[in-house]
Amino acid sequence: MKRKIVKAIFPMIAFIFAITVAFAFTPADRSADALYVGYKRVGVNCVATDVICTDVNTGVICKDASNNTLYRFISPTQCPEQLWKPML
Repeated sequence: MKRKIVKAIFPMIAFIFAITVAFAFTPADRSADALYVGYKRVGVNCVATDVICTDVNTGVICKDASNNTLYRFISPTQCPEQLWKPML
């Protein structure tokens, strides 16, 4: 009799535990780890600046002191992704 009760209740407990664990965790805030040094385009080259930007669209384009739009660095000649000013 005791074994039948355990067999009947155990799957329900496991299911409830799985649902609880699934909702207990939240995804990490992406904006916290999406910071990049902004690169400006000079001819075909990408030149580093001292401005920190994010790839999360905040609605404000990331620019340096000379008003150059800044981009994410991929290689010395590739910086295609426009960056945004982080909202700290």
